[in-house]
Amino acid sequence: MSDRIFFPLILVFVASLVWLASRPFADDLPTGSVSGANTDYSVIIVEGDQLNKFNTSDHAQMKLITQREMYRLEIIALTDKFSAAVETGPHFRLAADLETVFSERPLRITLRARQAAQKGAPGFEVNYSAGLK
Repeated sequence: MSDRIFFPLILVFVASLVWLASRPFADDLPTGSVSGANTDYSVIIVEGDQLNKFNTSDHAQMKLITQREMYRLEIIALTDKFSAAVETGPHFRLAADLETVFSERPLRITLRARQAAQKGAPGFEVNYSAGLK
């Protein structure tokens, strides 16, 4: 292959790699475990687009709604499909850094939830699981 073809192709290839690495997926919502990200561990707040880290089972649907830079997590679930196992309901997992920092320490957890305007659930239950069986 001649240099007149090779170098322009390499330039296009490198530019494509830089573009792919920098932009197209920058607006993806975060997923995975909730982490303190090596910040101040005295207060961990899951809000905004971090609410997308909630997981649902096959029995529920989750939708992250954005209105004027305010995020709201909407979860639609069939209540008769859940069991006592935490994994069957909407939940999020803590990353290893939080588990290490908070192990054997008392926790205060504040949760804000409200009933949907239409067809809201008659009740609400919150559980904490350390993943032990």
